[in-house]
Amino acid sequence: MLPRRTLVHFAVVMLLIGLTGGLLAHSGWPGIAASSPTPREAVLGDVPISPPARPATQVAVIGADYPSDLNAPPTADKDQSKLWFHSASWWGILVDAEGTGFRIHRLNWADQAWVDTGVVVDDRLTARADVLWTGAHLFVASAGSAARPSEHVRLSRYTYAAGSGRHDLDAGFPVVLTERGVESLTISADSSDGLWVSYIVDGHVWIRHSSDAGLTWTSPMRLAQAGDDVTVHTIVPYGDTLAAVWSNQSEGTVSYATHVSGEPPDAWSTPTTVVEGAFLADDHVSARSLDGPDGASLFVMVKTSQDLQPDPDPTAPQMLLIEVRPDGDWHEHVVGRVRDRHTRPLLLIDEAERQLHIFVVAPFGKGSVYYKSTSADDIQLAPGQGAPFLDLPDHGEITNPTSTKQNLTPQSGLIVLASDEETSQYVMGALPLNGLGSR
Repeated sequence: MLPRRTLVHFAVVMLLIGLTGGLLAHSGWPGIAASSPTPREAVLGDVPISPPARPATQVAVIGADYPSDLNAPPTADKDQSKLWFHSASWWGILVDAEGTGFRIHRLNWADQAWVDTGVVVDDRLTARADVLWTGAHLFVASAGSAARPSEHVRLSRYTYAAGSGRHDLDAGFPVVLTERGVESLTISADSSDGLWVSYIVDGHVWIRHSSDAGLTWTSPMRLAQAGDDVTVHTIVPYGDTLAAVWSNQSEGTVSYATHVSGEPPDAWSTPTTVVEGAFLADDHVSARSLDGPDGASLFVMVKTSQDLQPDPDPTAPQMLLIEVRPDGDWHEHVVGRVRDRHTRPLLLIDEAERQLHIFVVAPFGKGSVYYKSTSADDIQLAPGQGAPFLDLPDHGEITNPTSTKQNLTPQSGLIVLASDEETSQYVMGALPLNGLGSR
């Protein structure tokens, strides 16, 4: 592997997040950082509000190289998770620089590097994986997107061996779940320990269910509620239910349906549409949930297509946060406007502090990763792009931020991994979780 180059933006380097016994104290937010207009802003006719400086305890690291000829960034695709946290370590699915396949890596914070454990999860460089850690097993669903048998969905299950520090592939795996490649592949588990894999083929959402930890699966079931032209979707545990969320650009809608744990696999609710209107749906979503004293709340990040209007309004909502409360009421919050050029959202939740952590890429497509935070119980989002989180000199094409499906804790801290298409390198951002408050 080529030598790693490490860049730390601040004199204080964050100690191992929850792993070496302590977190840095939050020292507040410094002043306002200046930004320069881009050609895109000139077209929109409005310069975005300058973002605040990054938190002083945040660390940004340039990581290992990856093959420059990949068909998509290795941290893709939308709302897939490449990372997980257990046994006092962060783990991830990363491709090696030589291009031999996607392997399980462990984050060694001493030198801020991802260490290859030697476990190959998929040797297909066209495949992209979604990972799920359940506490008992690691599940990895991976597939390519082409309509070829070689890009089929592959489901693998691993058991962690503390003595060796490795995730060992269980007997009977991998299991092949499709005859071709798919789009928008996700994996989830419900409160009854049922496993769910869902994906899109030809605009339709298909779902398969397993009740024996992934060894056997139901036949593919089409989620008819989602319609005929779905562009992106995700599934997420939501209290005692499972929520399937999808975006339909042709109809201009974002909707969700729920499944009660323990009910027949095809028993999904009538869909609820939370976004509807011309140019109000796109192909980017990120969803998480949070339990509370009154039940579970569902949070969904949604990108609109307002920038594609013939004469786009710079103040029109570009990125939305949809909040579905335990009583079923839903509320819409503006994360960013067209002038902020947000795309590729990632939503993470600090369970202990009940904080939402929002990450977006700007400008459209690739550039830098920006950050906002708010209380989950009283959502207040300041205008503008947000605080810089991953904006590194000579790394101007950062995209596809990814992290874990798990809700975060002070012990885990927060890790975000992304790809820089300009240099074909991984980049990583880290932040302690010690009650930062709403920003």
